[in-house]
Amino acid sequence: ANYKYEYIFIMDYNTGKELARVKADGIYRPDVNQAYNTSGNVGYHVSFNMRNFPNKKIYVMMRATNDPEGNTKGGAQDFHDKRWYLNIPKR
Repeated sequence: ANYKYEYIFIMDYNTGKELARVKADGIYRPDVNQAYNTSGNVGYHVSFNMRNFPNKKIYVMMRATNDPEGNTKGGAQDFHDKRWYLNIPKR
C-alpha cells in the first residue's frame, strides 16, 4: 500500500502502550533499496531522549499512515518487532 507518512514510536515492551512518537521523513538508503529491490527514500533517521523513559523496557514500532498526525485515520499499517528492545535504567 502507498502511505503518505511514516512515524516511529517508542513503545513500552510490557504493556504495548505508546510512550512517544516522531514523524520520520524518508532518507535515501541505497543499501536497503538494493537488498529489497525498492526505490526512493526508504530509510529514516530519528532521535528520542531516553531520559524520558526511566526504568522502562522499550522497543521501536514503525507506522506507515495516511494521517498527518501519525494516527490510523485514512488507513495505516504498523510494524512491530519486539526481538530488538532496550532496558533503560533509572537515572
